[in-house]
Amino acid sequence: YDEKFWPAITGAKPFKTWQQALPPTNDLQEHSTEIKIDGLAPGEYVLIGSSEPDFASGKSIIGARFFYVSAISYVSRENDYFVLHRDNGQPLAKAAVQVWQQAYDYKLSKYVKEKGKLYTTDANGYFKMDRGGKEDNNYGNRAILLDITYQGDRLFTSDYTYEYYYLDPEADPKPVTTIHLFTDRAIYRPGQTVYFKGIVLERNSKNKTGGVREG
Repeated sequence: YDEKFWPAITGAKPFKTWQQALPPTNDLQEHSTEIKIDGLAPGEYVLIGSSEPDFASGKSIIGARFFYVSAISYVSRENDYFVLHRDNGQPLAKAAVQVWQQAYDYKLSKYVKEKGKLYTTDANGYFKMDRGGKEDNNYGNRAILLDITYQGDRLFTSDYTYEYYYLDPEADPKPVTTIHLFTDRAIYRPGQTVYFKGIVLERNSKNKTGGVREG
């Protein structure tokens, strides 16, 4: 975001342009609105908005947002990742996942992106992320970005995922039990009978086992 950023953005040839009239707001209150955007083909885009039709940075308010249109999605729990099709949830086998890590460059006195490990998903769309740091280091944290490509489609997450870990090699993790209660309605009138049920979930992070009890 230096002096070259906005001239480069506003000087690019637009793929699609349109105007949206907004009602006047003279009540000095904050307002928001939603503007529909037609569907786009998979790819990387920049959405630019301006208060003036010529996008002249000297006299108009300009905003820009980078985003991807992609059928790729993923879910994760700790170091286990599954890359899936966004619409139908099917696993994406042989997807390439490039990890980028945030690191502090002392020479430049700022944070920079460093290329990390490259993974390939298996038949279930699964890969296991290696934890950061040396093998003999049992604690730490890191910020990562995922760059996922699959058959010409690409998803590069723009928000960092922050991982914190502490591994005690002598500790034996205990099962974690959670209880969820459900009622047959959200609101009751006086004298009505309350019907409910509970689901107990138990999981063990050491051997990746779990169980469900309903009552």
